[in-house]
Formats: sequence, C-alpha cells, structure tokens
Amino acid sequence: MTIIMHRAAAIFATLSFATIATPVFAVITTFISQGTTCSGTPSISASSPTTRFAPGGASVQVSVCMTATTESVCGFTLQLEADVPSESARFSIVGRKLGPNYPGATIERMPAAVAIKNPISREDFGGIRPEPGNPLPPTPNQLLATFTLAPLANAKNAAYSIRVGKGSMVAVAQNGSCELTDEVSIAGSFRLERN
Repeated sequence: MTIIMHRAAAIFATLSFATIATPVFAVITTFISQGTTCSGTPSISASSPTTRFAPGGASVQVSVCMTATTESVCGFTLQLEADVPSESARFSIVGRKLGPNYPGATIERMPAAVAIKNPISREDFGGIRPEPGNPLPPTPNQLLATFTLAPLANAKNAAYSIRVGKGSMVAVAQNGSCELTDEVSIAGSFRLERN
C-alpha cells in the first residue's frame, strides 16, 4: 500500500475525544470507550473516560473508536503511550482484539505483554481491511481495537493517563481506492484511577 502524506494534521483534544484538523476531505474523530464496544460507560471525568484499577489486580478493557464522516478508510496504525515518562511500565497490553471492519493485523503475532511506555514501544496494534483495495465507506462509531490492560504491582499512583500514541494514523482512501491513501493523525486519551 502506497501512502502519500499531503500535509501534517493538527490535533485538537476536546474532553473525551480528539478531533483532527486535516485537509477538507478528511474529518476523523477518535474517542476512547470503556469496555469492548464504542458505547461504553461515559466519562466520569471532565477530561477523559475513566476506568478503575487495582495495582497488580484484574485486567481492564478499553476500546479505541473512530467516526469518519466523509472519508473511506483502508486501515490504521495504533499505539498506546503513557502520558508522561515517569508513568511508563505501570500497565501492560495483554490482549488486543481488532474491530470487525479491520481484521487484518499489522503485527504478525501479538506479544504476551507489551509495557505501555513513554517514549512509545515499537509495536503497531493497527489493522487493515480484509480486501486491501476496498475501503470502508464513511461510518460512525467504528471499533478500531479493544485493549486488555493489566495493571502492574508498581501502579501505585492515584491515577494515570494513557493516550493514543503520536504516530497513530488512519489511511484515508483517495478516489475510492486503497491504492493511494492519505495519512490522517488520530488522538485520544483515557484515565485509569486506583480503587
């Protein structure tokens, strides 16, 4: 897949979602939802969705979701990043399930666990369309991926923020085909609060 970048996207975070300013044809909104769907529990925090955890306790699940209003999408790259370096390796990704629209994984084999760090790990947890030349028409509330996160025993702070990594993007089809695409940056964050 050839990817052409026309111009850099500017990121504007607003409450629990991020809207991306890009060329006129690309209006992508990403958001984080608690649980395994794009209709999870709404935010109980003014700045981002909040999930409860216990240090070394049970895993939690969050989903990264997207709405494309006029764009046909071919796939995406996705990484999770600790908000600040001092909060690195407090949570690990122990599972990732791609949404039904993008079942082709960009990583051949999912590692057993990947620490969420800042700077970011190299693993790309993205997905692509099942038929590479066939983009998904504009669709609201698309599930990109659900992550299962394990809080580590050293996650002792009262709260942590995790965000969609800076290199995360969607590939927007040009002229109705995935032969040529434009990269559009995506962003979003969520908060984990200790029980």
